Amino acid sequence: MMDALERVTGPANATPGAASSAIAPVLAGPPQPVRVLAAFPAAVYLEHATGLLAVVAADGVQHPNAVVLSVGVAARPLAGLHVGQEGTVGDGAIGVGQLQVTVARWFDPSPHLRATSPPLIAGKIADARAHLMARTGSDSHDLAVPADAVAEALRSGDMDGVLTAVRDLVGAGPGLTPAGDDVLAGLFAAVVTLSPAVAPEATTTLTRTLALTGGAVVDRARHVTTAVSAELLHHAVRGEVADLAAAVLHAFTGRRPLTPALDALLAVGATSGRDLAHGLITGAALVLATAEAGDPDRPATTVGAR
Repeated sequence: MMDALERVTGPANATPGAASSAIAPVLAGPPQPVRVLAAFPAAVYLEHATGLLAVVAADGVQHPNAVVLSVGVAARPLAGLHVGQEGTVGDGAIGVGQLQVTVARWFDPSPHLRATSPPLIAGKIADARAHLMARTGSDSHDLAVPADAVAEALRSGDMDGVLTAVRDLVGAGPGLTPAGDDVLAGLFAAVVTLSPAVAPEATTTLTRTLALTGGAVVDRARHVTTAVSAELLHHAVRGEVADLAAAVLHAFTGRRPLTPALDALLAVGATSGRDLAHGLITGAALVLATAEAGDPDRPATTVGAR
């Protein structure tokens, strides 16, 4: 794959961008049609044969399926694009109307977290919950109960239980990325990325259950929620997240300051950042509880404890 990533070039006069390696097969592959699904000043979402990719301004959110342009919103790089407009992607380039983008470099949307200990991550979870309480007035909301139900089903290895529990989350709420999807994406991404950093052996059942059910969850999402949200869930079950969520995950392991990372995430959208943060905390608590249950010298933590 790296050879393919290094070979892409694209038009010499195009705007350069940094592309997620998660969408390398589409970007580096042969040209194929794309269609504008949604267009905003900071981001444009393009449908292709197998999914969805985003083109975002430099000061937009670096999604796990994004090509991040070298210029910001003020330069109006996405002006003039509209829903239904058609173009092409492939051979290291994207062309839609006047927008011409070439891949200049790649980024990895999967945060590789350093090993950490249950006591350290327990403190970070407590701090994160306290900060959310201070910022939002509550460390819980209407989706906390179904999120905890998904977590408990994952912890027990109950695949049917996972699929039943996600029905109360997938597509719940309005917007481009409904609140239930944001919570679920955060939960899944935290499980995938934190499990090997905290206790890979103790969390084997947890990660296996998620691997076996993730495809079914994403398939359901493609039928009941927005295309943008379903695509982000597809990446979340693989541990691929936006840069702001990755920063919070790194903070849980002590690699970055927690408060600035949470504040940056909470600033995203009307509620998306908050809901994604809830999901990350719930997933982190699930990993912690599973790790502690595998240690006979430590008392088990309840996943939904707040």
